[in-house]
Amino acid sequence: MKPPKNKAQDSFDKIKRALIEAPVLQLPNFTEQFNLFTDASGVGIGAVLNQNHRPIVFASRTLNKVERNYTVTERECLAVIWALNKFKTYFGSLPVKVITDHASLTKLTNGKNLSSRMIRWALKLFEFNIEWEHRTGVQNVVADVLSRNPVGNMDGSQISCAALRALALNSRQLIREQREDPELGHIYRYLENPDDGSVNATVCEGWSQDFKLIDGQLFYANYSTTLGELRVYIPRSLCEAIIKEFHDLPLAGYLGKRKTYLKLRDTCYFPYMRKYIFEYVSTCGRCQKFNYKNALPAGRLIPIVSNYPNEIVTLDLLGPYPASQPERYRFHFTKWSGLIPLRKASAQAIANALFENYISRYGAPISLISDIGLQFIYQRYLNI
Repeated sequence: MKPPKNKAQDSFDKIKRALIEAPVLQLPNFTEQFNLFTDASGVGIGAVLNQNHRPIVFASRTLNKVERNYTVTERECLAVIWALNKFKTYFGSLPVKVITDHASLTKLTNGKNLSSRMIRWALKLFEFNIEWEHRTGVQNVVADVLSRNPVGNMDGSQISCAALRALALNSRQLIREQREDPELGHIYRYLENPDDGSVNATVCEGWSQDFKLIDGQLFYANYSTTLGELRVYIPRSLCEAIIKEFHDLPLAGYLGKRKTYLKLRDTCYFPYMRKYIFEYVSTCGRCQKFNYKNALPAGRLIPIVSNYPNEIVTLDLLGPYPASQPERYRFHFTKWSGLIPLRKASAQAIANALFENYISRYGAPISLISDIGLQFIYQRYLNI
């Protein structure tokens, strides 16, 4: 009989394997069942999407001051709503099993005396093809750990940083460019050291309220993304490179102006984003060459040709004006215009004024052009 192994050695081997063998994320398989584990604590919410007991993506964030006052059921429901919105690009309309340790959520659609917030969330859940499953907290440890150890800042800014790192931007380069940026470099230096004598503290104190300095990187805090994340500030020297990454690369897809702007808006910020992105996409040679134009072509102009004076006369109304209500007529051939004041713009008054002031002097024209105002299609006017 073999002697029992040393328990200390077994524990050491498990810790060593855990340190050197990180969980390998797999790509989603759209023919298999998606499982979404969610959990919430008093400080944050966490979620993991997996298939066949292998993770596809992890996510977590902290709760803000208002969300921390939610009831337990509301926090658990918030975790589900947030996770579904964040991971919907993976499963879309495909069925997904939502696994939670809060049994009340499995009967949410049949609940009574719900708060207005829970009613809104219940209606939001109808957008997804979900199946509920309740498991005890012991069987939901991954989401539970994520919710109790969320991303270190309130708004999940590190997620946006990861998106930029995926674009092969070096963090040190980004920090250096932010500090030396001619537009907002002084804001960076002020937040880094408010006592820095090289910046105008009076000006920077007001402007700096829209920015945060987190882990040495400058974030725009006045507007967060749809997932509640802060947007990292892109200095002027890197703006063109970022737009190129989001538009020109094969995986970017050469999207149009609006879609490219929305993709960038949820990742980063720089002044006059919409203007620069629209100009860049408008001048993209590949887009101009290959993108299909969805707009209808402009219709052909049909010129109105007149060959001699008094052949065509155009007629329209102007006003009302304080002193008078003139009626204007114009010779189409000679471009000569005349104004006739009117006390009221009825069909009879227009017909009489036109006959007395024009036809009796110059004769009847061959054609009379006007718009489709009621006065011009009235029978008395047509019988003139």
